[in-house]
Amino acid sequence: DFSKCNVKLYPNPTHSVLNLSVNDGICLDKITIVDITGKIAIEQTENLSKINVEQLSKGVYILTAYSGDQKFQEKFIKE
Repeated sequence: DFSKCNVKLYPNPTHSVLNLSVNDGICLDKITIVDITGKIAIEQTENLSKINVEQLSKGVYILTAYSGDQKFQEKFIKE
């Protein structure tokens, strides 16, 4: 749960850039964004604080952020 580990995803909904704000010494290793069918749309291991989602089609996506053996998921809407 993002709220429990102080990982914030904004703005939601978004048009072009999705920002991740991380607190409490959490170091993200990787993020993935999957569409509602489960297909990976974006996988990124660098520049994890700002993700360019401009190329994604409009719809609902799930962002998963990985930090060591922890995994955090949050839905967002691409407008």
